[in-house]
Amino acid sequence: MPQLRVLLGFANAPDHSLEETTEAVIAGLYGNPEWPDPPTPPVSKVQLQGALADFRAAIAAQAQGGTAATAHKNNMREVLIALLRKNAGYVQEHCDNNLAKLLSSGFEAVSNNRAQNPLEAPTIKDIRNGNS
Repeated sequence: MPQLRVLLGFANAPDHSLEETTEAVIAGLYGNPEWPDPPTPPVSKVQLQGALADFRAAIAAQAQGGTAATAHKNNMREVLIALLRKNAGYVQEHCDNNLAKLLSSGFEAVSNNRAQNPLEAPTIKDIRNGNS
C-alpha cells in the first residue's frame, strides 16, 4: 500500500482558502480524539492561531492599499505557510497510513490514483502482406 501524503497545495491557494485550511487544521488537529491527547506537532495551537490573526490583520491592512501593506501581507502569508508545512510533515509521519486520521487533521491527502482513461479499442483498417 502506498504511503499517504499530505497535499501541500494550500501554499498556492488564494488567501481565503489558506485561511480556511488553517482554521480546519486548528479545529482538526488539536483536541481531536483521532490524535494523541495532547498532540505534539512542531507548531502549537497558540502559534498557529497567532499567525492566522497576523495574516488576517495584514489582509485588512492591504485593503487600504500600498506596496508596503502588500509586502507585509505576503510576508505574513509565507510565515503561515511555513507553520502549516511543519504541521503537515508531522501529520504525514504520524497518521499511521490511515486516510481517515489524516483527513481528520484538517489537511487534505494527495490522490494516489494514477489510473488513466482506458484506451479505445483498436480497429484494423487494412492489412498488408509483404512478399513471401
